[in-house]
Amino acid sequence: MPDNDFLRTLSQQAARILPMASTLHKEAEARLFELFQASFSRLNVVTREEFDTQLAVLARVEKTLAGLEAKVAGLEQALMDANAKAPACAGVTGNTSGATANCPGGKDSSHHADLP
Repeated sequence: MPDNDFLRTLSQQAARILPMASTLHKEAEARLFELFQASFSRLNVVTREEFDTQLAVLARVEKTLAGLEAKVAGLEQALMDANAKAPACAGVTGNTSGATANCPGGKDSSHHADLP
């Protein structure tokens, strides 16, 4: 919501436009202030300070996300490298052929316990 100084200034300027007696002028200014305040509160607006705070939070989140994406990419590459170096055995992640001829342990893939 806009700050009260903005609403007060807006109310004063609107009241100045309307020619009236001094007491009516103050009353009109107060009512206009209330009207503007109520109208702006329904508009779902935020102050510049709140906006800047959320912008800073978003920047930190984006930086953290970029770091995590890089970390995941590194882990995925390390996993692909480890799978490329490991013998292809049935029952081991990445082997869909079902072949066990290349596996020193036959169908037993317990020698791959160090692989993810």
